[in-house]
Amino acid sequence: WSAIGEYEKHAEHSIVQTGTPFRSDENAIAILDYGVLNKPIINIKYDIKQALSCHNVRPVSFEWIDISDKATYQSKDGKVHEAYSLEEIPEEYQSGVVDKLMTPGTGALWQAVSSSCVHTLEDRRKIPELAEAKCLLACNSGKEKDSSEKLVEMCGKAWKRYASQSPEVVHSDKPESHEAIQRFKNSVSAKYIAAINMISEGTNIPWLMVLGVFRCIKLSLIHISEPTRPY
Repeated sequence: WSAIGEYEKHAEHSIVQTGTPFRSDENAIAILDYGVLNKPIINIKYDIKQALSCHNVRPVSFEWIDISDKATYQSKDGKVHEAYSLEEIPEEYQSGVVDKLMTPGTGALWQAVSSSCVHTLEDRRKIPELAEAKCLLACNSGKEKDSSEKLVEMCGKAWKRYASQSPEVVHSDKPESHEAIQRFKNSVSAKYIAAINMISEGTNIPWLMVLGVFRCIKLSLIHISEPTRPY
């Protein structure tokens, strides 16, 4: 990205496509024109409603999974407190509690995996057109040195418990992971994949119907009400 501006200077025309014409750190997007108000100039806007009407994307819905695990946090006075929702936790302690829940080994991951498996199996079984439906679980590996191995092991065990097929588990540290993703995309029989520190925006996996994002994100997502199917 640091060099693309130099290439763009030699182009007669440039087409810039972006899902969001802004950055969370408020820096400028490369080779995008900004007006006098320091806002990006958008010539053509193609929103989700247009994409749905053209049948270029599928309806999307988000399922709230109520985590049954209780969260614990230690206040400044040294006392340990228990809570079952973030609303019960003071804001200054919330980020630490969320990080702890996202650590490999918690029951929260088991619930996310099981829910994803159930949705995928229901789609494949009930809707003939979705016989090749696939499921992707995207997650972080955690801060501990051995947490990546723990997460790989947990994903394998969880999927075997809730589904007949073990998942393909890929990790950013493993060179063979890119080939594994390609195999998953092209295989009709493959149902599940767990991607650790891999697969983000711009990835196209045909027949991906269920996406479980088990990581902390700050992006504002569009929620389409009354979807025809809980994809």
